Amino acid sequence: MAGADIFWTGAVSSDVFDEANWDLSASTVTVIDPGVSIDDNVRIIDAAVPAEIPDEAGQVRFQIGDGFELTVDNSSLRAVGNDGVGGAPGTSNGPSMKLLNGAYFEAFFIVNRVELEIGAGCEASFGGGFVPI
Repeated sequence: MAGADIFWTGAVSSDVFDEANWDLSASTVTVIDPGVSIDDNVRIIDAAVPAEIPDEAGQVRFQIGDGFELTVDNSSLRAVGNDGVGGAPGTSNGPSMKLLNGAYFEAFFIVNRVELEIGAGCEASFGGGFVPI
């Protein structure tokens, strides 16, 4: 497992799949694409504007690697379309996701063993039908 975290900067846009929006300098992660596991802890902290999972063709996920953590702290993460956050298919432990300090999360679903912790003053909203979690 990698030893450092990656941090959201939102330097060029709100798109989570644009590597230019992340500080990857302390990580071995070089690619952030739909359905590709991010094998490091992901931090979205004090973001000035919401980080967004763009409306890609089909149904995609912002994919966190097995055993890693996605933290949204005093920030928002939202899916623009019918997309969500997930672990890799067939994952054994899954990733964890933490909402802290008034964080807001809006997606169509979470999938593949994502463990979601919602802190005080935080909110999660799911738009998916049937079983979005």
